[in-house]
Amino acid sequence: MSFNWRQDLSSNRAVTIVPFHWGHAMVAELRPMDKENFDTIPNYIELLKQYGHDDLSCTAMVDGKVACCFGVVKHWPGLAEGWMMTTDKVSTNPISLTRGAIRYFDKIAIILKLKRL
Repeated sequence: MSFNWRQDLSSNRAVTIVPFHWGHAMVAELRPMDKENFDTIPNYIELLKQYGHDDLSCTAMVDGKVACCFGVVKHWPGLAEGWMMTTDKVSTNPISLTRGAIRYFDKIAIILKLKRL
């Protein structure tokens, strides 16, 4: 995408939204439920690498540390599946991060012309 659609996902200066990279999940102190995916989902790291290829996924950083990673996986025109991984950093800015995630999913629905997410 040629424009920076991430720039207005959060107005909180402590929160930075950057393009998702699979390495973010590797260095994040994920919550136990999200950490389990590495053990229970076959080829999970390869799946994470795919999430970053289409420039639709994001990582929210708080004070330079990963707070959460989120995005969508397009299944077919009009349909995508949302995903999110969180750390305990989410609790330091819960309102900003929740509003940012809602803005993200609203924007993605428009960008991808989704009928179902």
